Amino acid sequence: MNIEIRGKNLNITDNIRAKIEDKLYSVSDKFPKQLIEEPNVHVDISQYEEVDGSHVRITLNTKKGVFHSEAKEDDLFLAIDNAIVMIEKQIRHKIKK
Repeated sequence: MNIEIRGKNLNITDNIRAKIEDKLYSVSDKFPKQLIEEPNVHVDISQYEEVDGSHVRITLNTKKGVFHSEAKEDDLFLAIDNAIVMIEKQIRHKIKK
């Protein structure tokens, strides 16, 4: 899995990177390899203290389709969790079709 993580108004620490990678690998392990074979993942994180906290966007490109999610929360780690949960739901929906 190729994971690219970018931050705007935020330094991507090892802790943030590890959380994102662990969660995404956990999601990929739950589904058939042919569905999410050789995925490229782009994670954009923006942080605006004066407006709405953290904004996380995840785009998962696979041979079977593109999955996209966004989450806004005051807490960065909660936003990451919510965005990854949305990606997982989209993959489940694709499997059921």
